[in-house]
Amino acid sequence: MKMFFKVLLFSLGLLFFLMPTGVRAATELGIFPPIIKVRIKPGTTIHQPLRLYNFSSSSLYFRWQLRAFQKTTTQGQPFWSSEKMSPSWIKVTGPIDLKKKAYPIKSQGHQDFILTLSPPKDLPQKDYYFSLLFLSSLTKENTQVRFQPGIATNLLISVTDTLQKKAIAPIITLFSAPTLLDSWQRKIETKIKIYNPNDQWIEVLPTLKLKRKIGLGKDERMLNFIPVTVLKGNKRSIFLTEKDVELAITPNRVQDNYHEHKNPLQRIKDKIFSTHKKVSDNSINFYSDSFKLGIYNYQLQIKTSSNTIKQNKIVIFFPWKLTLVVFLLLGFLYLIRRKSEI
Repeated sequence: MKMFFKVLLFSLGLLFFLMPTGVRAATELGIFPPIIKVRIKPGTTIHQPLRLYNFSSSSLYFRWQLRAFQKTTTQGQPFWSSEKMSPSWIKVTGPIDLKKKAYPIKSQGHQDFILTLSPPKDLPQKDYYFSLLFLSSLTKENTQVRFQPGIATNLLISVTDTLQKKAIAPIITLFSAPTLLDSWQRKIETKIKIYNPNDQWIEVLPTLKLKRKIGLGKDERMLNFIPVTVLKGNKRSIFLTEKDVELAITPNRVQDNYHEHKNPLQRIKDKIFSTHKKVSDNSINFYSDSFKLGIYNYQLQIKTSSNTIKQNKIVIFFPWKLTLVVFLLLGFLYLIRRKSEI
């Protein structure tokens, strides 16, 4: 028993040592709000407060930069345009250090900024998507300040005269789950993708519901998701994996190339602990809470501010693994009996 606990403690220590550094580093900076969604009429002005947090052990200087995008990955990460844009109608103001030409934030401190949006009257009415990047640097005197990627908030701006425009219902392009499941199985692997056919971004609220039609087990189980924003003409996958929970917690953390050249230990760590292949198939683990036997209705519901769409799938719970074992055992006993009779 003592040896077991020693092995357990060693394994836990090794796991912590090999934990991806990005998970720990993600807590050094913070921004609120992490995403800004605005519908605004041309010729008007909106002021949006922003707060940037520095949880690191050093004071930092920040500059801001805008990067435009039109598409995202299915996880919602933007594909930035190669052009660095700073439209004159988008501005960020805050207390600046004129010598460094940057915004200082002390260690364990924060700084408030004002984001001003003032689209002119002749600006084309459509959606504009930007990442507002805050690039950071250590405060080193008498040296050139070099700014590195820090953190960002995404701006989804609809410039339109019709602020309450009714949206077209989103399209469920993928909703799949196994038809036959073992009665003792608590996990239903599900894949979901949603497409936004509108010319503006929409926010959807997905729900999964499992309801008994015929059989045994609890009648209903429901799984609610956090709201998901889908850009115009884009697809989004619905995730509940560990990797995507991490991305959801820090959705706008900017990735840099600092760790491009990895040592052998890092490469071994990535090989063993990498979750890229595990999440590439967009699996959701929907856990049932009781023994089930029979036919169940598995329903996906997508709600928006304008409409609700549903899609159903039949799921059959049957103890097929146990049934298979019983048949194999009976066959084995039959063969033994036949052999003893010969």
